[in-house]
Amino acid sequence: MLKADIAVGTAMYLSLVNSGGQKSALKAAAREALPAWQEILLRAITSVVEPWRETRNHFAHRVWGHCSELADAILLTHPKIIVHHNISRRQRVIELPDGRGVIRPMPIDDTQILVYRKVDFEEAIAEAERARDLYRLFYAILSGPSIAGPREQLLQDPAVRAKARQMAESASEEVWSELGFGPDDRRRERVD
Repeated sequence: MLKADIAVGTAMYLSLVNSGGQKSALKAAAREALPAWQEILLRAITSVVEPWRETRNHFAHRVWGHCSELADAILLTHPKIIVHHNISRRQRVIELPDGRGVIRPMPIDDTQILVYRKVDFEEAIAEAERARDLYRLFYAILSGPSIAGPREQLLQDPAVRAKARQMAESASEEVWSELGFGPDDRRRERVD
């Protein structure tokens, strides 16, 4: 999209330290480099896959654990929860006259523990594969925008189609048409 050296663009993108900055950079590059209908389609895909990305982030960035009460599950919690618990195991809550202290470890906040079972992993894998497929179709559009197949396949996905229609509501008739929507689609969207 940057129409520049891919290594330079990748280095710039990866230098952004948080996902919010990366998303903003990607959106800005898309607005600048893509035709409006492609930018809308990219935003629609990104919107559809965002909840799946959050699930993936839980697996990648949370602390994994287990317990005997839930033998068929993997438990995930934010690293800060573990840090707070570990700190509480080392801090004195009462100082005794002889200089010793009483330590009262705080229990781990179990409301902050996510429980994942086999079915949850299977669902997450299916979501990741679906996200991969949607982005592959979008990449096929970027590689050959005059090829009709990938665009139609993307717009056959009900969630992508609904998001694209919503995001294109104020777009020009040309953009509306490039997305494969007809005049009846716009009227139907307003009635729905």
